Amino acid sequence: MTDPIKQMLIEQRRERLKALGLSVKQIDKKLLEPLPEPRSIELNYKSQLLRIQSQVEQDINNSLTRQAGSLSGGNVSAAESVFNGLSDSIMAYIAVHVPGVVSEHGYKTRAFNFKKYDNPVYNVLGLNGLTESQAQDMLNSWAAENVKLITRTNAAQLSDIEVAVLRFYRTGSRAKELEQELDKIYRGTRNNISVIARDQIGKLNGQLDRAKQLEAGVEGYYWRTSLDERVRSLHVSREGKYYSWDKPPADGAPGQPIQCRCQAQPALSKLLGLGETAEEARAKATKKRKEVMAARRQAAGLKN
Repeated sequence: MTDPIKQMLIEQRRERLKALGLSVKQIDKKLLEPLPEPRSIELNYKSQLLRIQSQVEQDINNSLTRQAGSLSGGNVSAAESVFNGLSDSIMAYIAVHVPGVVSEHGYKTRAFNFKKYDNPVYNVLGLNGLTESQAQDMLNSWAAENVKLITRTNAAQLSDIEVAVLRFYRTGSRAKELEQELDKIYRGTRNNISVIARDQIGKLNGQLDRAKQLEAGVEGYYWRTSLDERVRSLHVSREGKYYSWDKPPADGAPGQPIQCRCQAQPALSKLLGLGETAEEARAKATKKRKEVMAARRQAAGLKN
């Protein structure tokens, strides 16, 4: 039996949409539109973080060159002093330059997410209804986590460099070997920073999706992939499937698994009580999306 309060809310929503001149057919079409991705924000975030990393590498190399005399003397205390000073200098640089870059891309992702929901259907349903305070709290939490991740990555880099440099002076290895070891450490750090950039923009976008949809009363979503060969096999199988926000898959909702670019398309057909017609249209659209993804994966030599 239909809940009378829920049915009343459904009717109110449909009437508000009708008042805007939006038919059920137009609403159905909106439910099937592909979702934009924050790819350009992710790439710019990665670029700016790697620019900071490049300066860090330059500062480390310059410091090691200047302090070669202290490091080569075999004095443990002198070596510790050198690396303590280097660590303080690099961490101070990170503390000054990273938070601004993180904050900038947090706000860009928030603006992207707002624009994604800025259309007549979503606006009537309150899908951009987060308060300034709610959105700011989410951004602050995300930014703090990002700064922590980048700081931790640089701390690990400095620790590895200290081990490599001290081993070099202790064993009398060739300078070329130290250069190769440092390059390996730098490449590893750059890779970690790239992963952070790719992962964290998707995470924030997904967190905003969840908060907005729940705030508007959307209890579930359809899993949408990026439809390309980079989609992991587990997520390929989720394309178009319905999930409730309170029962996400084991690895989390779209955007939450590491480096996940998938998104949560709000299940408005359920919210608006559009019935089987909307579900059938969605199923057809999902089938077409899966065919596109299968063709792209096959062309890339991947299994579907």
